[in-house]
Amino acid sequence: MIALTAKPRELTGKRAGALRTQGLVPAVVYGAKMPSEPLTVDMREFEKVWREAGEAGLVELAVGDSKKNVLIKDVQRDPLKDTPVHVDFYAVQMDKPIRAMVSVRFSGDAPAVKQGAILMKIIHELEVEALPANLPRELEVDISKLAASGERFLISDLTLPAGVTVIADPADIIALTEEPKAEEEIAAEAAPGISDIEVVGEKGKKEEAVTEEGAVEKE
Repeated sequence: MIALTAKPRELTGKRAGALRTQGLVPAVVYGAKMPSEPLTVDMREFEKVWREAGEAGLVELAVGDSKKNVLIKDVQRDPLKDTPVHVDFYAVQMDKPIRAMVSVRFSGDAPAVKQGAILMKIIHELEVEALPANLPRELEVDISKLAASGERFLISDLTLPAGVTVIADPADIIALTEEPKAEEEIAAEAAPGISDIEVVGEKGKKEEAVTEEGAVEKE
Protein backbone atom coordinates (compact mmCIF):
# COMPACT_ATOMS: atom_id res chain seq x y z
CA MET A 1 0.00 0.00 0.00
CA ILE A 2 1.21 3.52 -0.77
CA ALA A 3 2.20 5.49 2.33
CA LEU A 4 1.87 9.20 3.02
CA THR A 5 2.72 11.18 6.15
CA ALA A 6 0.52 14.03 7.38
CA LYS A 7 0.66 16.38 10.35
CA PRO A 8 -2.15 17.94 12.43
CA ARG A 9 -3.11 21.43 11.30
CA GLU A 10 -4.00 24.35 13.53
CA LEU A 11 -4.41 27.02 10.87
CA THR A 12 -7.82 26.96 9.19
CA GLY A 13 -9.82 29.07 6.75
CA LYS A 14 -7.93 31.83 4.94
CA ARG A 15 -5.00 31.49 7.33
CA ALA A 16 -4.28 28.04 5.91
CA GLY A 17 -3.13 29.72 2.69
CA ALA A 18 0.14 30.63 4.41
CA LEU A 19 1.03 26.94 4.57
CA ARG A 20 1.29 26.72 0.79
CA THR A 21 4.22 29.12 0.76
CA GLN A 22 6.02 26.54 2.92
CA GLY A 23 5.43 23.73 0.41
CA LEU A 24 2.53 22.30 2.41
CA VAL A 25 -1.03 21.52 1.34
CA PRO A 26 -3.98 21.96 3.72
CA ALA A 27 -5.98 18.75 3.97
CA VAL A 28 -8.73 17.07 5.93
CA VAL A 29 -9.46 13.43 6.72
CA TYR A 30 -12.92 12.18 7.60
CA GLY A 31 -14.88 8.97 7.62
CA ALA A 32 -18.13 7.30 8.60
CA LYS A 33 -17.11 6.76 12.22
CA MET A 34 -14.79 9.67 12.89
CA PRO A 35 -14.95 13.46 13.02
CA SER A 36 -13.10 15.46 10.40
CA GLU A 37 -9.48 16.20 11.25
CA PRO A 38 -7.53 19.11 9.66
CA LEU A 39 -4.07 18.14 8.40
CA THR A 40 -1.17 19.24 6.24
CA VAL A 41 0.79 17.15 3.75
CA ASP A 42 4.01 17.88 1.93
CA MET A 43 3.13 19.08 -1.57
CA ARG A 44 5.80 17.10 -3.42
CA GLU A 45 5.10 13.92 -1.51
CA PHE A 46 1.37 14.27 -2.09
CA GLU A 47 1.80 14.90 -5.83
CA LYS A 48 3.84 11.69 -6.08
CA VAL A 49 1.22 9.68 -4.19
CA TRP A 50 -1.64 11.24 -6.19
CA ARG A 51 -0.04 10.23 -9.51
CA GLU A 52 0.38 6.67 -8.30
CA ALA A 53 -2.86 6.13 -6.39
CA GLY A 54 -5.44 8.26 -8.19
CA GLU A 55 -8.97 8.19 -6.78
CA ALA A 56 -9.24 4.42 -6.35
CA GLY A 57 -5.87 3.51 -4.85
CA LEU A 58 -5.63 2.92 -1.12
CA VAL A 59 -3.21 5.12 0.78
CA GLU A 60 -1.87 4.48 4.28
CA LEU A 61 -2.07 7.92 5.89
CA ALA A 62 0.17 8.27 8.94
CA VAL A 63 -0.59 11.05 11.44
CA GLY A 64 1.76 10.71 14.39
CA ASP A 65 1.33 7.20 15.80
CA SER A 66 -2.05 6.78 14.08
CA LYS A 67 -2.45 5.16 10.67
CA LYS A 68 -5.59 5.17 8.53
CA ASN A 69 -6.41 3.54 5.20
CA VAL A 70 -7.79 6.32 3.03
CA LEU A 71 -8.84 7.23 -0.49
CA ILE A 72 -8.00 10.59 -2.05
CA LYS A 73 -11.55 11.85 -2.29
CA ASP A 74 -11.09 15.33 -3.72
CA VAL A 75 -8.19 17.52 -4.86
CA GLN A 76 -8.70 21.24 -5.38
CA ARG A 77 -6.06 22.76 -7.66
CA ASP A 78 -4.87 26.26 -8.38
CA PRO A 79 -6.34 27.19 -11.80
CA LEU A 80 -3.16 28.99 -12.88
CA LYS A 81 -0.34 26.99 -11.29
CA ASP A 82 -2.18 23.63 -11.37
CA THR A 83 -0.82 22.85 -7.91
CA PRO A 84 -2.97 21.29 -5.16
CA VAL A 85 -4.46 23.82 -2.74
CA HIS A 86 -6.61 21.47 -0.63
CA VAL A 87 -7.06 17.72 -0.31
CA ASP A 88 -9.87 15.58 1.12
CA PHE A 89 -8.99 12.11 2.41
CA TYR A 90 -11.74 9.60 3.13
CA ALA A 91 -10.98 6.99 5.81
CA VAL A 92 -12.42 3.64 4.74
CA GLN A 93 -13.52 0.57 6.66
CA MET A 94 -11.76 -2.37 5.05
CA ASP A 95 -14.73 -4.70 5.59
CA LYS A 96 -17.31 -2.32 4.06
CA PRO A 97 -17.86 -1.95 0.28
CA ILE A 98 -17.35 1.55 -1.09
CA ARG A 99 -17.88 3.29 -4.41
CA ALA A 100 -15.24 5.12 -6.43
CA MET A 101 -14.71 6.47 -9.93
CA VAL A 102 -12.26 4.39 -11.98
CA SER A 103 -10.63 5.33 -15.28
CA VAL A 104 -11.23 3.31 -18.43
CA ARG A 105 -8.06 2.38 -20.32
CA PHE A 106 -8.38 1.49 -23.98
CA SER A 107 -5.92 -1.10 -25.27
CA GLY A 108 -5.23 -2.70 -28.63
CA ASP A 109 -6.22 -1.55 -32.12
CA ALA A 110 -9.68 -1.93 -33.64
CA PRO A 111 -9.43 -3.84 -36.97
CA ALA A 112 -12.57 -1.99 -38.10
CA VAL A 113 -10.63 1.30 -38.15
CA LYS A 114 -8.13 -0.13 -40.64
CA GLN A 115 -11.10 -0.99 -42.84
CA GLY A 116 -12.24 2.63 -42.92
CA ALA A 117 -14.63 2.73 -39.96
CA ILE A 118 -14.35 5.27 -37.15
CA LEU A 119 -13.96 4.39 -33.49
CA MET A 120 -15.93 6.37 -30.92
CA LYS A 121 -14.72 6.19 -27.30
CA ILE A 122 -17.76 7.22 -25.31
CA ILE A 123 -17.08 6.37 -21.67
CA HIS A 124 -13.77 7.30 -20.02
CA GLU A 125 -14.52 6.50 -16.38
CA LEU A 126 -16.98 4.36 -14.48
CA GLU A 127 -18.28 4.17 -10.93
CA VAL A 128 -17.53 0.84 -9.29
CA GLU A 129 -18.32 -0.76 -5.95
CA ALA A 130 -15.97 -3.09 -4.07
CA LEU A 131 -14.20 -3.64 -0.81
CA PRO A 132 -11.41 -1.06 -0.49
CA ALA A 133 -8.69 -3.67 -1.01
CA ASN A 134 -10.34 -4.84 -4.26
CA LEU A 135 -10.78 -1.45 -5.93
CA PRO A 136 -9.09 -1.49 -9.34
CA ARG A 137 -6.96 1.46 -10.43
CA GLU A 138 -8.46 1.23 -13.94
CA LEU A 139 -10.66 -0.96 -16.13
CA GLU A 140 -9.28 -2.23 -19.43
CA VAL A 141 -11.27 -2.13 -22.67
CA ASP A 142 -9.68 -4.24 -25.42
CA ILE A 143 -10.89 -2.57 -28.63
CA SER A 144 -9.15 -5.19 -30.79
CA LYS A 145 -12.43 -7.09 -30.46
CA LEU A 146 -14.14 -4.48 -32.66
CA ALA A 147 -13.47 -6.20 -35.97
CA ALA A 148 -16.14 -4.59 -38.18
CA SER A 149 -18.16 -1.41 -38.50
CA GLY A 150 -21.27 -1.38 -36.31
CA GLU A 151 -19.76 -3.39 -33.46
CA ARG A 152 -19.98 -2.20 -29.86
CA PHE A 153 -18.12 -2.74 -26.62
CA LEU A 154 -20.65 -2.70 -23.77
CA ILE A 155 -20.21 -2.51 -20.03
CA SER A 156 -21.34 -6.14 -19.94
CA ASP A 157 -18.29 -7.01 -22.08
CA LEU A 158 -15.86 -5.87 -19.37
CA THR A 159 -13.77 -8.46 -17.60
CA LEU A 160 -14.06 -7.33 -13.99
CA PRO A 161 -11.75 -8.25 -11.12
CA ALA A 162 -13.27 -10.48 -8.45
CA GLY A 163 -15.56 -8.63 -6.09
CA VAL A 164 -15.95 -5.56 -8.31
CA THR A 165 -19.32 -4.32 -9.57
CA VAL A 166 -19.89 -1.51 -12.07
CA ILE A 167 -22.67 0.90 -11.07
CA ALA A 168 -24.20 1.40 -14.51
CA ASP A 169 -26.50 -0.24 -17.02
CA PRO A 170 -24.73 -3.31 -18.50
CA ALA A 171 -26.09 -2.28 -21.91
CA ASP A 172 -24.33 1.11 -21.84
CA ILE A 173 -21.87 1.54 -24.70
CA ILE A 174 -18.21 2.16 -23.85
CA ALA A 175 -16.96 2.25 -27.44
CA LEU A 176 -18.31 1.53 -30.90
CA THR A 177 -17.30 1.51 -34.55
CA GLU A 178 -19.34 2.91 -37.40
CA GLU A 179 -19.08 4.26 -40.92
CA PRO A 180 -17.63 7.79 -41.21
CA LYS A 181 -20.16 10.60 -40.91
CA ALA A 182 -20.17 14.28 -41.71
CA GLU A 183 -19.35 16.65 -38.85
CA GLU A 184 -22.94 17.90 -38.84
CA GLU A 185 -24.28 14.40 -38.26
CA ILE A 186 -21.90 13.73 -35.36
CA ALA A 187 -22.86 17.00 -33.67
CA ALA A 188 -26.59 16.42 -34.18
CA GLU A 189 -26.44 12.92 -32.69
CA ALA A 190 -24.39 13.81 -29.63
CA ALA A 191 -26.37 12.77 -26.55
CA PRO A 192 -26.96 15.51 -23.96
CA GLY A 193 -24.65 15.20 -20.96
CA ILE A 194 -22.07 13.05 -22.75
CA SER A 195 -18.74 14.81 -22.92
CA ASP A 196 -15.37 14.06 -24.47
CA ILE A 197 -16.42 11.50 -27.07
CA GLU A 198 -13.26 10.58 -28.93
CA VAL A 199 -13.59 9.90 -32.63
CA VAL A 200 -10.66 7.92 -34.02
CA GLY A 201 -10.15 7.43 -37.74
CA GLU A 202 -7.70 5.46 -39.83
CA LYS A 203 -4.25 4.77 -38.29
CA GLY A 204 -5.67 5.29 -34.80
CA LYS A 205 -5.41 9.09 -34.91
CA LYS A 206 -7.83 11.03 -32.76
CA GLU A 207 -9.58 13.35 -35.21
CA GLU A 208 -12.41 15.07 -33.34
CA ALA A 209 -14.01 15.35 -29.92
CA VAL A 210 -17.68 16.08 -29.32
CA THR A 211 -18.36 18.28 -26.29
CA GLU A 212 -21.45 18.49 -24.12
CA GLU A 213 -22.80 21.33 -26.20
CA GLY A 214 -22.63 19.15 -29.30
CA ALA A 215 -19.88 21.19 -30.94
CA VAL A 216 -17.14 19.41 -32.86
CA GLU A 217 -13.67 20.53 -31.87
CA LYS A 218 -10.76 19.98 -34.21
CA GLU A 219 -7.52 18.82 -32.63
